[in-house]
Amino acid sequence: MLFSELAAARLAYVEGYNSHYHHREYEYMAARWLAVWAELEADSITLEMVESVLLERKKKSALAANKDLRYLKATFNWGIKRGYCGKNPVIGLPFFPVAKRLKQVPTVADIDRLLAVAEGEDYDYILTIRDTLGRIGEINQMRWDDVFFKEGFL
Repeated sequence: MLFSELAAARLAYVEGYNSHYHHREYEYMAARWLAVWAELEADSITLEMVESVLLERKKKSALAANKDLRYLKATFNWGIKRGYCGKNPVIGLPFFPVAKRLKQVPTVADIDRLLAVAEGEDYDYILTIRDTLGRIGEINQMRWDDVFFKEGFL
């Protein structure tokens, strides 16, 4: 089976069995792989060929290259289970090391400087984060039903 056929079959599977986000991510990555391997037999793709593509991708970031590696592993493993290909060329290929970054927590002075220049909804948003110490995801998911002005709480 050509790699283009394997990728198309996997994309159709992902569309039916995974989230829209996952499908969109896979589609984006598959387009990059197809630019290199579209007309190759899936079983002719070697570890070195994959490594070359991943090293190029790593120029953007190690996280991006690792994501491609995860999706490639899944694609070939899925193809093997379906009988579309006989080997997974990325078996044994390690992930690139990624330095974990500590989240920067703004100081009270940082927040005060933001509030000094913020206006309107931006001011209210920053003030809500500061006064509730809520996580950004929680703040962004709040609805007006969560605000009780008369009682004075969220």
